[in-house]
Parts: sequence; C-alpha cells; structure tokens
Amino acid sequence: MLSGCDFFGETPEKPWQGHSFNKPAGKQEFWLTRYETREWCIQDIENELSPSSDSWNKAWYSEPVGCSFSSNNLLLSIFLYETQADKYHYECIFRKYNPEYKKMKMKYAWLLKGYPKSFEKGECVWG
Repeated sequence: MLSGCDFFGETPEKPWQGHSFNKPAGKQEFWLTRYETREWCIQDIENELSPSSDSWNKAWYSEPVGCSFSSNNLLLSIFLYETQADKYHYECIFRKYNPEYKKMKMKYAWLLKGYPKSFEKGECVWG
C-alpha cells in the first residue's frame, strides 16, 4: 500500500533545478540546467551571476537564487522541502499527472510562486 502512494519512488540522477530572479519578467524563473546536489546547483548559479563573471546571464538574471527538487519519492520531496526549501520562493510540492514525468522520475516538484497551477495537469499535495 505504501509503495503505491509513491512514498518510496525513484529520484533522478540530477534532481535539483536552479532558478533565479528574471529581471524583465519580475519573478523567479527556472534555468534549464539540472544538478546532482543542491550545493552544486546554488554554487553554479551564484558563480554565473557574480560580479567577476562574464556570463551573459547577468543581463537578464539576478539574485536571489534557489534550487528546486524533483522526484517520484513523495516522502523525500516533503523532507527536503521542509528542511532545505526557502519557502518564500515556492507555492507547494506539485504532483504532476502526466505519466511522462513519472518515467523521468520527476512526478513531484517544488512549484515556484507566480507559476500557474493548472489543476488539469496536477495538484498541490504539500505546502
């Protein structure tokens, strides 16, 4: 019964996705890159946006930065959300209905505030 609820589902090799403040849009926006750990995720984005960086990303993005977690493991998603998430950036843990996300091991993801919650595509399950 517990495994049927995705309590112990799989997690992808790179479950962390970075985000930062998109200056023109005026809100947090996900980056396309994914990371193995939260620490690597935060460090990479902060390095991209640092004053010493020559990255073009600085023209469009700024701090604050963060990293969102995705997994098929609901309990792990909740634990990390409660212990590591800066909840100022997130609406909830969102369960995606599309079966493709389960195949990619990303059924549960931290939903950024300001992103539409399409209840035909999923639902908030925590937060």
